[in-house]
Amino acid sequence: MGTQCSTCETPQFPCGNNRDPGLSDELKRGSSLLSQFYKVQLTFSNEYGEVWKVKNKVTSSTYAMHERSKNLMYQRKEHLLIIKENRIMQKLCTPFPSPFIVNIKYACQDQYSLIMITDPIHSRLSYHIKQKRVFNEDQIKYIAASIVSALESVHSKKVIHRDIRPENIVFDGSGRVKLTNFLLARENDPHIDNSIDQTGTNGYISPEVLFRKSHSYQVDYYGLGIVLYELATGAKLFHGTNQEITKRIEFLDVMNRGELTSKYSSQMVRFISQLLKFDEKERLGSGGVKEVKGHEWLEGFEWKILGKGLKLALGEEEHENVRVDREELNDRERGRLLSQNLYIGYQFGLEDPVETQLRKNTVHLV
Repeated sequence: MGTQCSTCETPQFPCGNNRDPGLSDELKRGSSLLSQFYKVQLTFSNEYGEVWKVKNKVTSSTYAMHERSKNLMYQRKEHLLIIKENRIMQKLCTPFPSPFIVNIKYACQDQYSLIMITDPIHSRLSYHIKQKRVFNEDQIKYIAASIVSALESVHSKKVIHRDIRPENIVFDGSGRVKLTNFLLARENDPHIDNSIDQTGTNGYISPEVLFRKSHSYQVDYYGLGIVLYELATGAKLFHGTNQEITKRIEFLDVMNRGELTSKYSSQMVRFISQLLKFDEKERLGSGGVKEVKGHEWLEGFEWKILGKGLKLALGEEEHENVRVDREELNDRERGRLLSQNLYIGYQFGLEDPVETQLRKNTVHLV
C-alpha cells in the first residue's frame, strides 16, 4: 500500500510533504524557470485563475503567464483536461507556431499552481465588446478573418477548439487577433464517438453538441457565427440554460433581424447566417476552410493585413474580478494538497539545451 502521509493521511505521495521523486525534480526545474521572469501586472483573472504580463529578466521579452490552481482543477475534475491542453498546445506549435494562436513557450508547476508561459496577451475581445458595444463592418471582418485563419491552423493539426467565444479571442499589443484557451479542445478522431461529450460554454455551443450528436470541425464555425453576431449587436445571441436554448436553436434565423440588416451589408448577414445553420452538413465551413474564405463577404479581402493589427484604441483591461490573493490561497491549501501526483509530466521547454540537441540528433530505429 505504501507509506501514509502524516499531513493529509492518504497514501502514496498525495501531498507536497510526501511526493513522488519525479515530481520533486519537475518542481525544481519549474522553480528555475520561474526565476527567469518577473511579473509586470495582472492582465485578467477568470474562472480558471490569473493571467499576468511578465518579462524575462535577461532579454526583457514580454510574455503571458497563466496560473491555475492545482486543487481547483482537481476539485472541478478538470485535471485531465489541463494535461491534455498542454499536449495539444505543444502539437499546435510544432514544427512552426501560428501567428493566429497564443502559442505555448514553457509549462511548469510549483507546489500549488500549474503555470504556462505563452505569447503575450494584451486584452480579451470580451472586454472590448463591453466597452465598445458594437463594431463597424471592417473591424468585424478583420476579426472574422483572423479567427478563420486561426481555425485553419488548428484544424490542419486535426484539433477542434470547441470553445469559440469572446473570452478566448485576444489581442496582442499591436492589435493582432489570436485564439487562446485550448482547455476544452480535443484531437479529432473520426473513429471515436464523441456524441456523449457535451462540451463548451453555455450560449456558444453548437446544435450537434447540444443534442449529443457526433461532432467535428463545424462546431468551431458555429461558435464563430455567434461571436460575429455579438460583435455586430453588442448582445448575446442566446440566453438561458442549455435546455432552454435547445428549444429555440432549431428555429434560429438571423436574416430577418433588424439589428443586423439595418447596419451591415447583406453579404455579412448571409455570412453569419450560414455559419449558424442548424444542420452542420449545410453549415458554412462543412466543406473546409476554403469554403469559408471563398464566401462573397471575404471576397477580395487582403489577408496580408492581418499581420498589421486592428486599429482600435486598445486600453488595458480594468479588472472587474476580485483577485485571488496567492499567499492567502497557499495558506488555505498548505497541508491538504491531495492531487500533486496527478500533474507529473506537466512541463514544456524545461530541457537543458545540450540534452535537447542530443535528442534531436538521435536516430530512433523502429
